[in-house]
Amino acid sequence: MNKIKYLFYFILIVALAILVIENPGFFMEKKALVFNLKFRSFAIPAIPIGLFILGAFVIGYFMAYVNGLFLRFHAKKTVKTMNARMKVQLDELSSLRKEVEFLQRNPAKKAEAPKQEKEEKKAEETSTEPAASDMEQAAVQG
Repeated sequence: MNKIKYLFYFILIVALAILVIENPGFFMEKKALVFNLKFRSFAIPAIPIGLFILGAFVIGYFMAYVNGLFLRFHAKKTVKTMNARMKVQLDELSSLRKEVEFLQRNPAKKAEAPKQEKEEKKAEETSTEPAASDMEQAAVQG
């Protein structure tokens, strides 16, 4: 891709050089620019047309470079956030793999139930049938 880009730039420079060499009278002719605004008039001294064209290319290149800088900074920020997300996900994946390996090595041992499930089970037992659990305890003792 880089070779194609350099070839394109080379062809563009050669074409512009041929254009300037074949038409020196046009590019060396001096023109003055006058900007008439309602409150003030600006006059640029007479300079060759070739310098105006060269200035337009330089200004266009500078504007494209600045736009590229903004895009590059935005892309760098996006890459940083994606790398941070990837690191978190890789850490989570490794912890899940360790848990799976543990469960495969020790199939008889159950993994601890999350705290929420334990609390929900306790709440259900106490709220639904407190008398039934008392009866079961009395039957076991008696």
